[in-house]
Amino acid sequence: MPKGEQFGLAWEVATLEAMRAVVARAVDLRGKLGTEAERDSCLDAADVAAAYIQCPWPDWLPRHFLRLSPDIIAALPDHLKPPPGMRNPLWPVQKCLYGHPLSGHLWIKLFKRFLIDHGWEELSESLFSRDGCLLCVYVDDILMAGVAEERAAAWREIQAEFDVGSVGPAEDFLGTHIAWTFEEGTWVCSLSMSEYCD
Repeated sequence: MPKGEQFGLAWEVATLEAMRAVVARAVDLRGKLGTEAERDSCLDAADVAAAYIQCPWPDWLPRHFLRLSPDIIAALPDHLKPPPGMRNPLWPVQKCLYGHPLSGHLWIKLFKRFLIDHGWEELSESLFSRDGCLLCVYVDDILMAGVAEERAAAWREIQAEFDVGSVGPAEDFLGTHIAWTFEEGTWVCSLSMSEYCD
């Protein structure tokens, strides 16, 4: 089996229809996470900072190179500048870069592999379960529901591997505003998707 296939990575860029299908499933999952959450098992959210750049360029893919503009080359530290007189120097890509058609796929595969290796069960393309926690991931946005101790342990694991922004109560996720209110002795989670109507 070619190395790329062992990770399920198609060698061509996903079609627009395939990308829409992933977004549609993510939209469906927001409602599921909201209805499963109770006050004792509330929702946290965080962004993975510069997610693509945290993903190394895999050895099993053909090497890719960057050609930098003269302005950028001039701003490089001396030890990274090409020798004087070298025309059109190329730098090998070592990390996934925003704008490259494979970077998103590679980042998602890396993060999914991390979750599975740490005991998360993949329920659907973007929903995972472990120890009473549900985790929804969409590219670099993470939403987690579960009991406080289990969520804290899961966030510690993720933050030990990836640079994750601050973790806090989920207020917005993929265009959905999340609000908690206490009504007649019960915590109620309200989801507003008004951004989809504008």
